[in-house]
Amino acid sequence: MQKRNTFQTIILLVIGLVVASFVLSLFVSVISSLLWLGIKLLIPAAIAIWLVRWITRATQQRKYY
Repeated sequence: MQKRNTFQTIILLVIGLVVASFVLSLFVSVISSLLWLGIKLLIPAAIAIWLVRWITRATQQRKYY
């Protein structure tokens, strides 16, 4: 097997770190966008559904037969 010189090893390490940082940045951006979706859309929708159910339950008693 042929040995790599030090310069090639350093260049490969730098390229590997750049690629790893790009992949990590992509992963973090996907996670943060999912959190944004949850905070901005799903939580207000859940509160609205809870409020509607709470108001209709208070004004309208259910009849069980």
